[in-house]
Amino acid sequence: MTYVGVTATFTPAANLAPNTKYTVTITTGAKDLAGNALASPYVLSWTTGAAPDIIAPTMNSTINANGATDVPVNTKAGAFFSEAMDPLTITTATFTLKQGTTPVAGTVTCIGIAAIFTPDVDLAPNTEYTVTITTGAKDLAGNALASPYVLSWTTGAAPDIIAPMVNSTIPVNAATGVAVNSAMTATFSEAMDPLTITTVTFTLTQGARPITGTVIYAGVTATFAPAADLESSTIYTATITAGAKDLAGNALSSNYTWNFTTYHTYSGGGVTLSSAKAITAFDFTTPAVTGVINEAAKTIAVTVPFGTNLTALIATFTTTGTVVKVGAAVQTSTL
Repeated sequence: MTYVGVTATFTPAANLAPNTKYTVTITTGAKDLAGNALASPYVLSWTTGAAPDIIAPTMNSTINANGATDVPVNTKAGAFFSEAMDPLTITTATFTLKQGTTPVAGTVTCIGIAAIFTPDVDLAPNTEYTVTITTGAKDLAGNALASPYVLSWTTGAAPDIIAPMVNSTIPVNAATGVAVNSAMTATFSEAMDPLTITTVTFTLTQGARPITGTVIYAGVTATFAPAADLESSTIYTATITAGAKDLAGNALSSNYTWNFTTYHTYSGGGVTLSSAKAITAFDFTTPAVTGVINEAAKTIAVTVPFGTNLTALIATFTTTGTVVKVGAAVQTSTL
């Protein structure tokens, strides 16, 4: 067991058994630097596959693109990998920032797929810097980068002092009919510091009850994925706090909050989760024809006379159960 920054890593002494379920438990004996213990044990399970991971990780994107100019002098350097990396291999030895041949002093932190180099002081203005990540960087299976990754960019004359904003969210504020298996995303106005986008700063609640989940950040988008399906027909509140900061350390000017209401449907999962609530037929008054629903093939077919204005057709639905939803409209059954 090793611990670096905010990441604890358990490394098995040998490969795990194939096709086998394992359970990870972190007890309330785990405490922060102030001596506060976890409120409750954290338990999760997963199942292995048949073969080991032998694929080398790759670089998906970087903070400050190669060849970028006018980069704020108070920036951080960073990289996003194709998979979660071993934080013990992402250090100042494998992740460097240099001005010419002179190393820049700083600290390196790795969480999930993100690695961040934070300079100890602001960089020099109007100066070219080079970022290098060596093949000493490895994924959790021990696979190294196939080759060193190198990029360069040039600073501008001034620091970044502009607060970031949330540009958009999914679901949007006040959305209804949100699938219970949905993840929540927020897109920012600029690249953010991944170390500040966590389950502390990006939360989901139902009333006063927090929802357990994981947070992933890449590019300019943060995603909260609930650990389990949400409850149907329920209002949820997503919040990103002012603890979320950009790469220059500028925080959101205030907490950003939005609400949405779930419905008992899955994205792309058919009309309804309950077989007791289904559309069994639909027909049109003009022309007098009836549509055919093939549940197994997931198709709806209707034959109309030649020349019929399809955009003017208004269907009447027959349903079983209490309520089903078609698009944004709730269909109430009288059966």
